[in-house]
Amino acid sequence: QVCTMMLATSSFKVRSRSRPSRDACAARGGADADAAHGGGGDGGGGEHPHAATTSTAAAAIPRGVRRRRNPRPVLFLLAGPRSGSSLVQLSLNRHEKLWAPQELYLLQYHDMAERKEKLKDVDATLPVSQGLVNAISEIRGCTYEQANVIVGEMERDALDTRDVYYVLQEWCADRILVDKTPPYAWSIDTLRRAETIFKNARYVFLHRHPYATIASMVKESLNREWIVKQMVSSNARRRRRALEVEEVVARIRSEEDDFAAFGGGDDDGEEKEKEEEMEKEEEMEEGESAAATEIARQQLQRLDPVLWDESDRLYATANANIQDFLTNEVSPVRWTRMAYEDFLRDPREELTRVLWHVLRLPFDDACLDPYSAENVATREGRQGVEGRSGMAAMDPRVLERRSIDASMANAWVHAPALAPLSTFAMHVGRELGYEPALFKEPTMRPGCAPEIIRLNRGVRGYPVVIVHDVLGEVNADLRGVVDEQRPAYGLRLTPAGLGLHDLEDLARLYAAAVMSTACPEEVASDCVVIGKGRFGSALAVEMARNLGGSRVLCLEEELVEEDVDVLLRSLMIDDEEDHHEQIRADMRNLDADAQLDVIYMLKPSSVSDKKWRASVDRGLKRMAFCEALRLKYDGLGGSRRSCVSVNGVEELRERLNEL
Repeated sequence: QVCTMMLATSSFKVRSRSRPSRDACAARGGADADAAHGGGGDGGGGEHPHAATTSTAAAAIPRGVRRRRNPRPVLFLLAGPRSGSSLVQLSLNRHEKLWAPQELYLLQYHDMAERKEKLKDVDATLPVSQGLVNAISEIRGCTYEQANVIVGEMERDALDTRDVYYVLQEWCADRILVDKTPPYAWSIDTLRRAETIFKNARYVFLHRHPYATIASMVKESLNREWIVKQMVSSNARRRRRALEVEEVVARIRSEEDDFAAFGGGDDDGEEKEKEEEMEKEEEMEEGESAAATEIARQQLQRLDPVLWDESDRLYATANANIQDFLTNEVSPVRWTRMAYEDFLRDPREELTRVLWHVLRLPFDDACLDPYSAENVATREGRQGVEGRSGMAAMDPRVLERRSIDASMANAWVHAPALAPLSTFAMHVGRELGYEPALFKEPTMRPGCAPEIIRLNRGVRGYPVVIVHDVLGEVNADLRGVVDEQRPAYGLRLTPAGLGLHDLEDLARLYAAAVMSTACPEEVASDCVVIGKGRFGSALAVEMARNLGGSRVLCLEEELVEEDVDVLLRSLMIDDEEDHHEQIRADMRNLDADAQLDVIYMLKPSSVSDKKWRASVDRGLKRMAFCEALRLKYDGLGGSRRSCVSVNGVEELRERLNEL
């Protein structure tokens, strides 16, 4: 039922139905064209001077216009839900040549009677059906109640929605009407209807990163507070009924016992009993409310995966419909695309490009201040304000901010990912320029680069990459410093890496593996790279450069330790630490060959000679390779100036949390 409520507007598919002709609608009118514009003198002769009748508005439409497509320019801001369209709409509304009212919900209906019929089952607490009323109230300067009368007359007369568009365009005079209604995108037939109504329609395709959009749909598209209240109420009622039944049964039994024992009752005792019962009821109600709320939130949490799958489908469907419609059926000179992330980072540049391309309008500096008092006043909820009521048909969350926040461009990085993107959604995202963000998936996909492995299942925040030390193995012991919610990867040396001759080449190999497997290039510079020891630190710095300037943390614990000590420590099994230290101290007085002989002799009893020698030889080979690369890198002037040095795992964890 909750999913059905969320998708109540997704089934607004255009279908044919009999309706009165536009000429018949015009015939109903009898007043002059001035009344259609809200005329009528000073308003003293009527109850609502601004509330022109629908029939009058229809009569004002010239016959020549009614027989052909509307020639006046109109701009459709096409976007799926939760794509940032409300903020862009606010910015466009600040332009002196544009009027971007609230969501109109007109294009998917043939006439206002059909619109009323389809919207009658939409929950009254949702603002879907109130956008047109608020828009008329804004453009006519009348009260919400007066605007509601106008819409009611439009519905009564079954006014054709194309005529409603014409009337709105007349009312906004020389400003161009901007229609931003996200559910249009769920039906390609609805999008095509714009071309049948308007001769000069222009389009801006606004899109957003799939993870940000889908996570926002799951979180915000539902009126979650309302749902929790309904669930709490339902749970509380069920619990209260059960408790009432138990209480009645207990009271009956108690009364039977009392009368059987004493043959009557005591008035003072009854009064005291009632007081105690009232106190118990108050305590019970408080406990019931807390318990019911917790149950409701648990139920809602179990619903999230279902909503994620449905939101994934809706994201892909909406954006695919818009892309197919514009690419195949609209001239390129009449539409353009705009990424919401680009708008947030540089609204001036994006709006300048978009406005000139589709409307040949210059940029207006006022667009950079979408949260002006006058602009926001028409969007805020109007309950409790004298002469106004109703809710804004737009994203109410957008009004919680007071400026365009560039940091929100990468909000998708921190968004919870309840499941991997579907193949359809990933394909659509690629078409829109969003490379797969595989770090948002808790596991590695088949065919990933062998140099990189997953260290946890985190999916929120920028990835952490831990490079290997001189032994070429994953520093899995450092995985504990990374928060479980944050994606962490480890790098290891492979045969492909062993064939390289420079540390820079190895760093490029690893950087390519990170960008193809963990995160796309657009956020690679925000990764955190951790190095350990002399070789690992140098490799981490060089990798960060290839990733576009990622931040580097270097664990300095191993800087004073000899490479053979690192190998010895990694091979020791089931020995005491004091024993390790003694062996290391003894071996420092031996040459390299003697050291190797000692290491061979330290074979654990559980490991075969062949396997032990292979392990030692492999470790020595990798160690020699890494050390040679480091020495060459240092000899060429390699620097670790961009590395933040930390002492110990605890400091490393603190630094990482700060980043």
